[in-house]
Amino acid sequence: MKELVVELAAKLQKKFAPTVHVLIAKLLFTMFLAEVQGRLSSPDEINKELHKYGAWIGSRCMAQLAKPEDLEKIHPRNQEPCKVARGMSLYGRLAWYLFAGHLPTLETEIIEAEKGVLIKGVLKPDPEKDYFIKGVVSMKGVNLFYFTSGAYEAAAQMGFKMLNIDNLWWSVWRPLEGEEGLIGFYVWRRVPVEKAVEVIEKNAPWFFKTVSLEDSAKFLREYLGASIPVLRSQ
Repeated sequence: MKELVVELAAKLQKKFAPTVHVLIAKLLFTMFLAEVQGRLSSPDEINKELHKYGAWIGSRCMAQLAKPEDLEKIHPRNQEPCKVARGMSLYGRLAWYLFAGHLPTLETEIIEAEKGVLIKGVLKPDPEKDYFIKGVVSMKGVNLFYFTSGAYEAAAQMGFKMLNIDNLWWSVWRPLEGEEGLIGFYVWRRVPVEKAVEVIEKNAPWFFKTVSLEDSAKFLREYLGASIPVLRSQ
């Protein structure tokens, strides 16, 4: 029932409050992309830059648009994984709705690991609907979903900070490979980082290929003052 109430509230907010039309957001993103592609030549460098600035946007949007009391309505105080997974699905879908005007699918899975769990989320937009990066022309090898993966990564971590549970969970997100959408993980802090990386790469072998875990840690520290674990140097 709480999930339905929050979802309805978000729809009403979008209907009655001023929002940025998808077309305007798309034009602004196109201008931003042109600047990045004019400055960088490597697709991998561009993808990493998109993720970085997505993290900046995601952290700011979460801080401005979300309220701790709203987050508390969904995220369980006892950190029960199945309820945390429902919260991931709800807020992940609503975040997309507020900026694209339609609800995507977001399927979750709880994965057991040493000393805790990882919660996997896979978000896919409605292929029949428009959104601000859809149809934007980019250089070959550039994946525009890196911008949204950075935004989701930072928004999740900002949410943890707002709930004062960033000492319990950390999160990373990346684009899906070969299709439109995102894949992300909430990781219980007690899970050893090498075990977490092992689980993530088993589920998504490409996950850290372009934007490393160290990159994520750097961007989150820079924009949020947040700390996530990294692998120890060999």
